[in-house]
Formats: sequence, structure tokens, C-alpha cells
Amino acid sequence: MSVGPTPDVSEADSVVMDVGSADPGFLVHADPARVQALLDEAPGPTGRLTAAVYRESAHLHRDADARVRRDLLALDAARYGARELAARITSVPLPGDGGHDWKVAWATGSETSPRLLATLTGHEEGLSAVATATTRDGRALAVTGGYGESSVRAWDLATGEQVQVWSPLAEDVWVLTTTELDGRPVVVTGTYGNTIQVSDLAGGQPIGRVDTVPFPGILSGPDSLPEGMWYPGGIYLNSLACAVLDGRPVVVSTVQTDDSDTDVCQDFPVAAVHDLETGRHVNSIPTGHTGAVHLATTMLEGRPVLVTGSSGDTEARLWDLATGRPVGEPLTGHTEGLSVMATTTLDGRPVAVTGSYDGTVRRWDLGTRKPIGEVLTGRTRRWVADLDVTMLDGRPVVCAILDGGAVCVWDLATGCPVVEPFTARDAGALAATVVEGRPVAVTAMEDGTVRLWDLSPQPPAGTPVGGHFGTVRSTAITEVAGALVALTGCANGEVHRWDLTTGQPDGTPLVMDAESEVAVHAVATATVNEHPTAVIVGRRSVPWGAPSGTVRRWDLNTGEPVGAALVGIPQALTVATTVLDGRPVAVTGGFDDGYSGELRRWDLATGHQIGDPLAGHDGFVQAVAITMLDGEPVAVSGGQDRTVRVWDLRTGRQIGAPLTGHSGRVEAVAAAAVSGRSVALSGGEDGTVRMWDLADGAELLPALTGHTGTVTVLATGLVNGRPVAVSGGDDRTVRLWDLITGAEMGVPLTFPESIGALAVAPAGLVVCFGFEVAFLTGPISPSRCDQMSLGERAW
Repeated sequence: MSVGPTPDVSEADSVVMDVGSADPGFLVHADPARVQALLDEAPGPTGRLTAAVYRESAHLHRDADARVRRDLLALDAARYGARELAARITSVPLPGDGGHDWKVAWATGSETSPRLLATLTGHEEGLSAVATATTRDGRALAVTGGYGESSVRAWDLATGEQVQVWSPLAEDVWVLTTTELDGRPVVVTGTYGNTIQVSDLAGGQPIGRVDTVPFPGILSGPDSLPEGMWYPGGIYLNSLACAVLDGRPVVVSTVQTDDSDTDVCQDFPVAAVHDLETGRHVNSIPTGHTGAVHLATTMLEGRPVLVTGSSGDTEARLWDLATGRPVGEPLTGHTEGLSVMATTTLDGRPVAVTGSYDGTVRRWDLGTRKPIGEVLTGRTRRWVADLDVTMLDGRPVVCAILDGGAVCVWDLATGCPVVEPFTARDAGALAATVVEGRPVAVTAMEDGTVRLWDLSPQPPAGTPVGGHFGTVRSTAITEVAGALVALTGCANGEVHRWDLTTGQPDGTPLVMDAESEVAVHAVATATVNEHPTAVIVGRRSVPWGAPSGTVRRWDLNTGEPVGAALVGIPQALTVATTVLDGRPVAVTGGFDDGYSGELRRWDLATGHQIGDPLAGHDGFVQAVAITMLDGEPVAVSGGQDRTVRVWDLRTGRQIGAPLTGHSGRVEAVAAAAVSGRSVALSGGEDGTVRMWDLADGAELLPALTGHTGTVTVLATGLVNGRPVAVSGGDDRTVRLWDLITGAEMGVPLTFPESIGALAVAPAGLVVCFGFEVAFLTGPISPSRCDQMSLGERAW
């Protein structure tokens, strides 16, 4: 199977068929569609590796210039563990290079997978729904839509071609499914506003009458829910399933509302059955569930049966679709609510497959209402976001995506894993099918792309270093036992340690709290009792308004926590460290119980808070840095109120007036010494970087512009002895700025995803993007200005 058009291969092109000996300049310069088509046919392990590397960011190559393509290809090669290929790609000369200063020393490959076949682009917003269908001429199609999209798109999975686009009622599509009507494939969509529409898959045209009355507005059946039910807010379709009842096609649906003050799922446990052709209301089945109700249909003993489960209870239940009566006893075994379900057959028996918030997948024989085999679990205990069943070598397999993006595939009969789990980060929905004899999974992604994955057993391409299973939001560098170590913290509550030279993990991850969900927001380092120490800020997933901040200290020599968590932190988001009167001190930023911004000072040896909180920001404190001003340690903070503020760390008083100029929230701050002045750098939502004189609050340079999105992170260092700032943004670029002239230095470095964190290391940069960490060697070095003597770094 080749995704995309196959070009004619001339004799001159034949050399690139052996990609192991090919000039990497071909990968950088040639038309991406032409390169991809050739690589798809490339033989041998080297060919498969090069093809996998190219596919990783192929959706970005199409619109990129050669310089950006070179950055992405070199980085992706390093993510696959192919450092020699990364070096060859980096060495490809480009006009005006003047020497390429940055090289990828190593990178993690948490999100890479040689199973990625294609990334399809066309949607502009996040996707939440995907289904598959087969046309009359045998083509396998995927249909996608999302809550941020009013368009539905159909894709030919063999070629990657977008074959249809339409907009059901110009409303967001929350759920969709496919079925047949009069022998032709159709798409059934459920939208915000509680409307179901049926469209011809071949032409995208609506079929039949669609009722648009808002309450309930399900086809033409305003009687589809029991009389007297009240809709307290906007409503949307939560689940759809199709079946045949008494020879007529029907659709079964459940709804939710978006009223945050009402637990509406308890109010709407009813599954409504409608005739798919006429919209006529056929039946309403009061399922008795609490929470969001999920649906699947099948045949049991010659009768159509509805299978239901919900987020609010742990049972799956069976219902006669014609009478609405329960069939047998509920299916019990899950320990938390159900999140998704599917039905299929196994050796001629009807089977249900259920996924749960308890992180497990279970199989059920619907004839006996008994479980089949052992419980299926992934590599991490994450809730099951979606699942589907397809065929592999004549046997049914279950394909499930867990929250966080881990895709697992099991043999339905034996429960044995079919392939090693791989990552499809931020997948909103999944469907499985067979394309030209190959089993594939199709994922609808939150970034608006549609991705196609190979589920057939095959040798792996490359040896990527695994890493995080969550977005990496923070990094810091220190020295442990004579070696430089990078610390990276992520949304799944882990802080990983990396040998900066080799890129290999340095010990096991530091886990904030194994019993509850704690996302790591910030990491800093200090020396406490002569031990290198990590100071980690995290936030628990708790009801809004409850204290959720937690700050932990870890001895990096032993990998063990130091003392108890620092207490008294309502909401903590950021941290920096310094030395105050000979004591190691941490300064945390966040907000108090009234959602006003504040900073707090902590004695890292004792864990006690120093003095009162530093209050003044109107809104969250997003970032903090520490430097020296007139020989005294000061904190620089940036906040949601669009201001930068400076604080005397001894007295807790604000120094001078707030520094204003940003037109959006301030996301990042850093400090440096420039021409003998102590300065602060700030970056934020308006895409600018600004430099401030800490002595008088003056803005020293015109705003530094170049980023096309929010500046998310800042750091400072030296290049050839000149002070520089390094900025990263959600435009996927890292930029270098001369702090004397304000000029941008060189060309931006481009990454596959938004920049979550960065840190300056000796002769290089640690850059975190998505789930990944990379170390790039280059001309930069840490600054030796005043802030570097404060104990923030240990080298």
C-alpha cells in the first residue's frame, strides 16, 4: 500500500532507491510527495528506517522550505536513534548558511513509531470522531469530524486523498458513524444542538428530513425523550449506533448537556431509537445508567440488541432493541465507569469489548454474559479513550487507545499483544479497518490531522530512546556525581533524568505522587546540605478551587525525596532557586484561594515558608526568575495581568512600579547582565520578547519580534562572549537574540511541536517539545553573570 500518488521514477532517480547510500540532500531538497513515494518502496532495514524518519513530519515538509525541512529531518532521525543519519542531514549545505551552527546530539523518541503510514491534513481544528466505511467499488474510506470543526471529511485510505468535504448544518460534529441505506454507504453525524443528520458518503448530500428544533431536535422526533424532561443548557449528541430493526435501518442516540451547574448525564439516561430513513421516533429505552451513556449494537439469538455502559457506573447492560426490555444480567467486573465499547463476533458468537476509566479492556461473551479470558491492560494505567475491532490474518484483534496516546493491540481470542504498544499522542478517536489486505488504525487527532497506522507485525525501524508519556513542560540542568544531567518534568507527574552527553536515562524517573494525578509544571535545582537537589512544582487534579499545589524536594545523588511536601501552597505553577543569607531558598509562583497572583519563599533545608506571600499580581503568576540587583537577590515575575514585577527577596516588597508593555499574559521571564546592567527578559501571549532595566524599569530595546504565536519559554546565555536570549514558542520555533543590538541571530530552529521548555547547557541547548527532549550542540554557553552564582546551577 502506498499512501499518495506514485511518480514516474526516472533512471536518474534510481540511485535514491538505495536510500542507505543516497545523498541526504535528496531528502532535504526534493519534492516531498516524490520523496515519500520513493521511500515507501525502499527495500531493507535502512530503507524502512529512512522512510519512517521522513514520514514522522511529512505533513510539515509539504509547506516547508529546505532549511526547515533539514531541521525537522535531522531531529526526527535522532528521535529514531539514527544519529549518523541525523549528522548527514545536518551537513547538507544550503544557500546563505555561513556554516550550520546547531547539530542534534540526541533526542528521545517517545512519540515516534515506524507504524505511522501517513498524516492527512485538511481539517483546521481538533478532531473527536472517526469512522470507516467501504464503498461499492471496494475502497476503504475514513470519515472524520470534530467538536471544533463544522466540516466532515472523507479520505481514501489507500491513497491518502481527501475525496469528500461537507458541513452538516454548519455545526460542530461531536460524534459520527457509518452504515448502509438502500445499499449505499452513508454517514450519520451528531452535532452540537442535538441534531442527527444522514449524508450520502458518495456526495455528502443530506438524505431525508432533518429536524432542527433545539429541544430535542433529533431527526424529526421531538418525542424522542420521555415527557417532562427539561434541558437546562445547550445539548449535544453523546453517542450514536446503527442497527436494523424489523427490516428497517435505525439509529440509536444518547445526549448530554453542557450546563456546568447540573449533572445532566444523570438526567438523560435514555437511549432514543429513530427510523434512519424517516426520522420517526421508534422507541425510548430508559437505561438506568448515571453519567454519559455509550452505545453499541449487535445481534443476539436473531434479535437486535443494544449494549450500553456509562461513565457513572461500572456495568454494561443489554437491551432488546424492539421492546426496550433488559436482556439477562448486567456485565460486571470493571471497577470504574465505562468510557467506550464495541461489538463483534468471535467464532460465530456475539462479543462485546468494553473500555473503562479503570484503564482496562474486557471481553464478554454476550450469549453467556461471561467474561472472556483475562483483563487486558496497557503499559500505563490510563483510561481507555477509544477502541475498535478489525481483522489480522483472519483473526479479530482489538485496537485501543489509552489516555495519553498509547495504542495497544490484542488478539481478541487469546488476549495476547499483537504488536508492541506505540504512541499516537493527542488522538481524540480511533477506528480500525483493513486497507488492501493490511490492518490499519485511523486516529483523529487534536491538532486536526488524521493519522494512519500499520497494525501488522513487522520489524522495528530504528532504536529510539523512550521517555515521557505526557507533555514536557519544564527542564533544568545540574551536575550529579561529576556528570551533567538534564531534568525534564511532564504532565504525567514524572521527572526524568538524562545524561547530557549520551542522552541515556540516568536512573529511574522521580514520581511526584504514585497515588494521584500530579502534573509537573516546573523544575529547578539547588544545593541543599551539599547535595544536588531538584525542586519540583506540581498540581493535583482536584475540583476547581481546592488547594492543588505541591512542591517536593529530591536528593539527586540518591534519587530519594527529601522530607515531606512543602505545605501551604494553594496553587503553584512555577519555581526558581537562589541562596539567601547562606540558605538555599526556592521561590514559587502561582495564585491564592481567591485566584490572585502570589509568590512564596521557602527554606529548602527545613521546608518552612519564609515570611508572608508576595502579593500584587492581578491574576496568576505564570513565571519567575531570580537575579541580583545592587548586590541583593531579587525575583522577577510575569503574570496573567500582562505585567512584569520585581521583588526584594529579603523584605518581600515590590520594587518600583509594574513593568508594562505586553498586550497579553506574560508566560516566560529570564534574567541576564547586559553591558553592566541587570536586566529582565519577558515573553508572552503577544509573541514578543521585551528587555527591562531592573534599576529603573525602562524598556531597553524595541520589542523583539519574530514569533508568530505565544512565547512560552525564555533562557539566557553567551555566544562568543555576547549576552543572548533564547526564546521558544507555540509556533514551534526556537530563536536566538543578541541582547546588545536586539537583532535575531541566524535563522530560527524549527521543531515538530510547540516548545514546552528549554535550558542553556555548556555548548548547547536542551529543548522540550511535545513528549520529547532533545539536546542540540551549538555556540551557546551559560552566562556567568550574577544570577549564575546563586546556586541555580551546579556546574
